Amino acid sequence: MLFAAPQVEISIYSTCKRISQKLLRNVQKFFMMLCAQDPASQGFRVIRQNMEEVVMGGPDGVGDVRVVNSYPSKVGLLPPIALECGVPHPVLSVYCGSV
Repeated sequence: MLFAAPQVEISIYSTCKRISQKLLRNVQKFFMMLCAQDPASQGFRVIRQNMEEVVMGGPDGVGDVRVVNSYPSKVGLLPPIALECGVPHPVLSVYCGSV
């Protein structure tokens, strides 16, 4: 899509930073393969590139800006919740003891 679609914006969502960065690197790798390792020969130029984003100018002029964003999420466990018997929890509908 990055190679073929003018003004495209692609977003990658993944479960952790490492996988997110790997997916972004793979997008770049396959893009370079399509360009025979020379994006300039196809009219592309890198405008900005970091670990979470690649912004490229396409061959269709100044308005042809193509973006790939990588969004890692932070997946973790919630801390244990201490429930007090007889007192309703504001979020959970859990009671202990007799109702």
